[in-house]
Amino acid sequence: MVLGLQDPEPSITRGAWGEPVESKIPEANRRRIAVAAKKNLGQPERSYQGVPDLAQHLFDELIEDFDLSSSDQFTTKTGETRSIPHAFSFIFRRVMNGQATPILPLFTNTFFPPNQPRSKRVIEFGKAVGRAIQSWDSDKKVAVAATGGLSHFVVDEDLDRRMLDAIASRDEATIIGEPEPNLQSGTSEIKNWVATMGVTDGTGLKFQEVDYIPCYRSEAGTGNAMAFGLWT
Repeated sequence: MVLGLQDPEPSITRGAWGEPVESKIPEANRRRIAVAAKKNLGQPERSYQGVPDLAQHLFDELIEDFDLSSSDQFTTKTGETRSIPHAFSFIFRRVMNGQATPILPLFTNTFFPPNQPRSKRVIEFGKAVGRAIQSWDSDKKVAVAATGGLSHFVVDEDLDRRMLDAIASRDEATIIGEPEPNLQSGTSEIKNWVATMGVTDGTGLKFQEVDYIPCYRSEAGTGNAMAFGLWT
């Protein structure tokens, strides 16, 4: 399971119902990536199996409290079909090394107004997903990954540090109290980490920060803050 971004409020993709989850790099993007980040190329196309029984279970458990939706495919505003976004393909290609592990992609609209869920709602959603996973009648193991950068497209190290420390200590008050204007644009992806913190609630798993690097691109402070962490 991978928690990502860029879709209307918490939803589950069609791939969850057993259809393949397509991960492709458009040819135009491949040419750009080949220049900027050759190691990110990986395989140009790959399909991953969904987890239909877990998807159905999540719908059954969450639908009374959250507005869920599913999608047969991703399309642009012009109707062009897209593969699953880079927030997920990074996990598939770089973290999982392309292993054909069944995938259940979950989306939260952290990015686009006007219906971005607030931090409290994101925490509650994560906790509900965690409870649903634990109540799933299956002997399969479920790994959950949060994907997204920290502050960007202007780096804010104080905000990043505040959020990482709060996630590590499960300080929900600090997370909920963070002003919403601070969690806009790319910085909103912090909410994916917050949701995953919610998923691990009650499991005894503790967050361990592996690395944090504020990647500045200009003297004006533009860039992207990067971090990796583990719940163990």
